[in-house]
Parts: sequence; C-alpha cells; structure tokens
Amino acid sequence: MAKQSEEAIALKEVLANRTREGILYEKLTGKKDWVHCFACGHNCRIPPGRDGICRVRFNRGGALYVPWGYVGGLQIDPVEKKPFFHAHPCGGYWI
Repeated sequence: MAKQSEEAIALKEVLANRTREGILYEKLTGKKDWVHCFACGHNCRIPPGRDGICRVRFNRGGALYVPWGYVGGLQIDPVEKKPFFHAHPCGGYWI
C-alpha cells in the first residue's frame, strides 16, 4: 500500500512542474497570499501552499497555478455509429 502512495506523490510532483500562472483568480486583500479561484463553481479560497477542491489548481506563493502543456484526456470516437452505419458524406445520395 505504501508503494501506491509514493507513486501518487511522484505524479503530483510531475504535474506540478507542468503548470503556469492562471488568469481566473484574484488575490484576497484581507489574508496574506490567499487567492480566490473563479475557474469553476466551487469558488475556492485557497491558502498558500494548498490545493483547491478540484485538486488540480493550487496556490504557490500567492498566485494560482493551473495545468498547462499536456493532454488531460483523450477519446477516440468513430464517425459511423448505430443507426448511421456506412453513412455517405454527401447526404446519403449515391451518385
């Protein structure tokens, strides 16, 4: 079980290196180095060195950092699906 947690920590470190400063946030004036994230409906107020509820965006030194430069998901979706099998690109009319 300990090996899985070590792999998760290593993955988090790799992803943390593939980030840049985001634009959908503001710095909170009442609290030092806290940020208010507007990227989703949670509207997280994130203290320094912590992650948001999404566990993707995080506060580093009073700035919100977001993922950048890698693919987060990929799906292969065929054009021909039921009930449109062997669909012709010109509207179905054969010339």
